Amino acid sequence: MGRQGLIRWVSLLGLGLLASCGAANSDFVVIETKDNAFTVFTPSPPNMSETLLRRIVAESAPPGKARVVPLAEFAAAVREEAGRVIERNDYPAAQVVPGIICLMRRAPGPWGITWNGGIALTRYDYDFARHSYETRAAPAGTTPVDPRVHLGPLGCL
Repeated sequence: MGRQGLIRWVSLLGLGLLASCGAANSDFVVIETKDNAFTVFTPSPPNMSETLLRRIVAESAPPGKARVVPLAEFAAAVREEAGRVIERNDYPAAQVVPGIICLMRRAPGPWGITWNGGIALTRYDYDFARHSYETRAAPAGTTPVDPRVHLGPLGCL
């Protein structure tokens, strides 16, 4: 990862850490689509202005790979992104779209929807999603991105 990539990563990580202060006070969600294996949803930090948030996103994300949506439009944006990113649904029993919406209310992310219908939170989850995207391997049993791994403990099943 070059210097520019590191700066972007640190900026988005900082935004994610600020967002963890409370989704209830967030007015916006940043949707990042820079990786084909997943889409990431990060609530804005509490009480951050839209102007400042858009400037941070514009300066830290690759052009066209992140956008800011008002919280009121979040559910529609999740449905849209799920339709775009999910290429193969390895977890058909899981309700991924309502699950992500519930997770953002209960435990602000950043949360991700993976290419195979999974949900990601940790770096390990995202690495697993990227690897499974590259290999197209079918899951064997429960995987780190199996939606039940995250939805169950937070009461979002």
